Amino acid sequence: MTQLKTYLLIFSFCLLTAINAQVSINSTHMPTAGDTSRFSVAAFDSTVLFTFADTGANKVWNYDSIIPLRQGVREFLTSAQTPYNISGKMAQKVADTIAYSGISIYDVYDFYSNSTSAFEINQRGARVPFGPLVAPITPTYADPDQVYEFPLNYLDRDSNSFNLVFNNIFSPAYYSTSGYRINEVEAWGSMSTPYGTFNCLKVKTDLVTYDTVSFGTLNFGITRHTRDYKWITPSLTYPAMILSGNVVNGVFIPVNLQYRDSVRNLPGLFAPLALFTADTTNIFIGDTLQMNNLSLSIIAPSFNWSVSPSTFNYVNGSTSNSAEPFFEFTDTGYYDIQLVVDNGQGRDTLLREDYIHVSSTVSIEEISKSEIEQVDIYPNPLKGSSMQIKTKGRIERVRLLDMRSRLIKEWQGNQQNQMQLQFDNKLPPSTYYLQLDISGKHLSKKLIVQ
Repeated sequence: MTQLKTYLLIFSFCLLTAINAQVSINSTHMPTAGDTSRFSVAAFDSTVLFTFADTGANKVWNYDSIIPLRQGVREFLTSAQTPYNISGKMAQKVADTIAYSGISIYDVYDFYSNSTSAFEINQRGARVPFGPLVAPITPTYADPDQVYEFPLNYLDRDSNSFNLVFNNIFSPAYYSTSGYRINEVEAWGSMSTPYGTFNCLKVKTDLVTYDTVSFGTLNFGITRHTRDYKWITPSLTYPAMILSGNVVNGVFIPVNLQYRDSVRNLPGLFAPLALFTADTTNIFIGDTLQMNNLSLSIIAPSFNWSVSPSTFNYVNGSTSNSAEPFFEFTDTGYYDIQLVVDNGQGRDTLLREDYIHVSSTVSIEEISKSEIEQVDIYPNPLKGSSMQIKTKGRIERVRLLDMRSRLIKEWQGNQQNQMQLQFDNKLPPSTYYLQLDISGKHLSKKLIVQ
């Protein structure tokens, strides 16, 4: 019996080691022409922001609660599927249009080569303006951009420069991009997303680029420092997840989170996302309130605001089409605020019902607004499945909303100044809002769930 237990322990250890084994990435794990990679763009949550920078061996990144917002497909093409006469290479479209200070280049493609030593970008295709004409160019990198060196293993670090120059001697046109790429394999372990669980390497990539453009009398340069955190797995030909952003004065600012995903009923990648907040949701007649527009759109969007009921005015020169209008309310009550964002690639609508509460001027007999708004919610951030509310006023109603103002749960108040909130299950990590009715006042408090 003892011998059987020993065998079982050895088997369990071997199984656990296999599940969480350190992986190595080589050229066979890279995409090839004809591959497609569907991905979702997700909202940042506290779990990602608190753990993405973790380094070391046998780490666990549990991101299966992130919420997808948009979806797109990444395609890897044969050179024959592009507008350019290049053979024997895999291609990926970079952009339909890239604008440089009033000058645009079109149909931009990168061309790749894959070998046992490196996966690299060594040629670019684009259509550029030459006076009244637009002509194709396909310059080759004098110094290729090595995306990865193989094999890629834990604690590897490589630094490579790159340089691409196009100079048309028959027309005053010059374009170059140069810089360097640093890859550091900071960690290995297991990571989970809504798509699945994978053994992976976590690679930090710093990319410093200097673009120089000259067309006729226009001359300018652009320097960029971007950073990607990539969870790379042998199971997929593209990273399981990428967190990307900009580095400003040495500080990384996350901008985009995307992960490999299956088909979901989501808007397209270039469709906008409507988001807005107000600094306060409880005001008085005659007060002026400005909305904070947090909408996301790759393409410049248009905005359309609507308010119900209509007892309000746009002030300070703003209109219903302003990005961040100013409102002045002329009657008491609860107001719905709606924002519609349209960028030509799609439209998104966010409606916050009963979002603004307008009260009459406070009389001497009333409980002061500042006293009522002394609301404590704890713990915040929330890690468990219950929390407390404590306030100076009477708790009449509590509603829990997500970032899109969707109702998650509602509680009837106990008319006391303290109340315990219990959740059926632990909430997924994210940012939420508690909408509180306290002594006839309408308040909103942010709640972070870890």
